[in-house]
Formats: sequence, structure tokens, C-alpha cells
Amino acid sequence: MLARFQPTIKMNTSNSCNETVNCNLISQDSPGELLKKFLTEAKLKRQLVCGVYHAAQALERTPSSILLCILTEDSLHDVEACIHSILIQAFCNANNIDLVKVDSEKKLSSLISHHSSQRHSKRDHQCVLVKNLKEGFGQPGQEFMQYFTQTYGILHPPPVIALPG
Repeated sequence: MLARFQPTIKMNTSNSCNETVNCNLISQDSPGELLKKFLTEAKLKRQLVCGVYHAAQALERTPSSILLCILTEDSLHDVEACIHSILIQAFCNANNIDLVKVDSEKKLSSLISHHSSQRHSKRDHQCVLVKNLKEGFGQPGQEFMQYFTQTYGILHPPPVIALPG
């Protein structure tokens, strides 16, 4: 049986302040765990596009093929990365692509990187796209997208989800 809990999710509401939002979710996993499972499934099905440059190319070619855009919150300390992030957010908003931010590029990178290959630069995981699957995603993907849609809908600015680890 699934447990009921009320996670607290950090929301970046401006450049200077944060507020927390409580939400009801019938699951035993936190939003970060749901996203982690979803990304693991997307990685196994080869549905991830990593890096700002590759993401921009994919968004320009076929925006309708993108299910979710993930940006890192900690990239905002780098002016160039911040500008890229703002432009990608604007494009996603204009094309109705769901957008979420995660608390750490390091955590995101360790989650989606191949353990045998450490050749990726830091910039490679500041933006990650999850492409649509014609046959759909399994339970992890469905749970996260259902949670995301019910909890955030069209919330602006996008939520910041704390990844585990």
C-alpha cells in the first residue's frame, strides 16, 4: 500500500527569495526519487539529450518530440549558463514543453552519466531533455509526469526539485 506524505519542495520564486510549497501526493517516493527513476528509465531507453548545445539543436528541429526539459539551479552562478537557461526556459514556455529545475548539476550528472566515461565537461548536464516515446514510458515515467502535471501544471517559474544523493 502506498503511503501518504506531504513533501516540501523548494520553489525559486525570484532571484532573491525562496518559498516552500506543500503538496499532497499518494506515493512512497519524494519528487526527487520519482524524477531519478524517470531519468534512469529514459537513460536506458536512450531518450535523453544532454548539454545546452545539443538541447538547443533538438528543440529547434523538433520541439514536439520533447516531453520534459530539466535545467540545473546551480548553473545560475555562471553568466553564460544563466543566459542559456533563460533562453531555453523561454523557448520551452512558448512551445508548451514541461520544465523543471533540479538543485544540483553534480547530482544530475552522476545520475545520467555513463560510469565508464568521464569525458563529459561540466556544461554537458546543465540542460537535459527527455524525448517522447511513441510507446510511452513505464511506471516511473508515468508517475513522475502525473505528479508533475497535477502539482505544478503551468507554474512559473519552474519548480526546483531536490535530487537524492
